[in-house]
Amino acid sequence: MKNTTRHAAAVLGTLAAATTMIAVAPAQAVDLAPSHVTVRTTDDTPASGETFRLKGAAFSMDEKVPATIRVQAWRNGEWVHLNGATMHTNQMDTYNMRIILQQKGERTLRVVANPDGDDIKIARHQITVTVH
Repeated sequence: MKNTTRHAAAVLGTLAAATTMIAVAPAQAVDLAPSHVTVRTTDDTPASGETFRLKGAAFSMDEKVPATIRVQAWRNGEWVHLNGATMHTNQMDTYNMRIILQQKGERTLRVVANPDGDDIKIARHQITVTVH
């Protein structure tokens, strides 16, 4: 009988911990500072296989913040990371990333800025380029 009691107590303890985590998570998400990321391209009509650059910065509360920057492309109904298109912002908290696209046509890209620390929201910004 003691084993049954211990097992029931363990299950109840696990459920209580899980419920607490669920109840706390949304409250913590509300406390994150807002952010946004800027994106400027050096060429919105790049040739296939040619280099162009995406430049910008991540901001929170109107101040530049250090962040990891990733570039994604919309392919087959989902966002896909571009190989090698990840970097951390420089000492001035800006990024300047070299991009090469092969697939011709209109391409939707998304820049994702994940600010350092865990108190600022992740920012995303989409742009469209036409590869010829």
